[in-house]
Amino acid sequence: MPPKTRLEQEDFEKALQALNTDEVALLDRAIASADIWGHLCLLMGKANNKKNQRACFDLWNRKQYQLHRIVNNMLQ
Repeated sequence: MPPKTRLEQEDFEKALQALNTDEVALLDRAIASADIWGHLCLLMGKANNKKNQRACFDLWNRKQYQLHRIVNNMLQ
């Protein structure tokens, strides 16, 4: 099994805050191969590849981020 890509949670959350509300709403419904994960990788300064996209997808699902909390953080 190949090693998993490591993403820093702080970088991931900063990238989430850079997304607009509609893009954040897509994340709950997005599959692992959706373009939104590649966009998120690029915002974190990571390469847009399947490995990094999957790592973003897994982190999103593992941490169970919620749209309203992210939007509230954006507004603060």
